[in-house]
Amino acid sequence: MALYEYVCMNKKCKHRMEKIIFSEDEEKALRCEKCNAKKLKKIMSVCSPPDVRGLNAANGYTRTKE
Repeated sequence: MALYEYVCMNKKCKHRMEKIIFSEDEEKALRCEKCNAKKLKKIMSVCSPPDVRGLNAANGYTRTKE
């Protein structure tokens, strides 16, 4: 199981989406959520690095000015 990002290769759409993929067959059957196109490109996901205390926005922490 992995979380992947995809971009639709339809020139009129270019929709970006994230999907949790459980199997190779599931990935092969994947279609664009917006236009239903089969041509999707897997793209590099951007990770959120932890701050100095090991907390980040991904786990609910947001830094506020004090």
